[in-house]
Amino acid sequence: MLGSTFNLAAVVASLLSLADGDRQPLVYFVLVAAAAFTVVTAYWLRRNQGVPLAENRRISSNFRAVILLATAAAAFFGVVPLLLARPLASSAGFKTDDLFILRGAAAATLGYAVAGVLQLRAAGWSAIRLQVIAALVFNGLSVIGAALYLLSGGRSLVGWLILVAATIFTAGLAWGFGTARTAGTPA
Repeated sequence: MLGSTFNLAAVVASLLSLADGDRQPLVYFVLVAAAAFTVVTAYWLRRNQGVPLAENRRISSNFRAVILLATAAAAFFGVVPLLLARPLASSAGFKTDDLFILRGAAAATLGYAVAGVLQLRAAGWSAIRLQVIAALVFNGLSVIGAALYLLSGGRSLVGWLILVAATIFTAGLAWGFGTARTAGTPA
């Protein structure tokens, strides 16, 4: 679902950027590629139910709270920049001449929000393991990106917000992953 949501949101981001007058070749490329990936992913999701999961350890309520907070943050940072890129960029002090990058990042983040909702519905660790790893990598790279932005002179409050939130979620996801490993569940 993460890939489907990201690709569908990337189509929306491309269409919004084209409507704003952005005619970069990258926008057209992402539009075509994301549309194709959306169709292919939808086909495979509908056709293939996947391998049945083995019984495993239940997800702790503390880790579900981490997932809930991360999902709420991903939903906010996925929807707001996707739909309100220009006002957000202006109010945050970012340039408004290339909103496609902001919308693309929002599309990826929205994918994590949808995946988080599915994680909250999952009964056991094996159903969320791969998504936790993906979210851990995404948030870890967000920490690096925000730190580089701030170290290079970036002054937007959004940079600090992303640095703090991504650091907290990286730590929380790493804790949950480590807890599952030490509890005997193969991670």
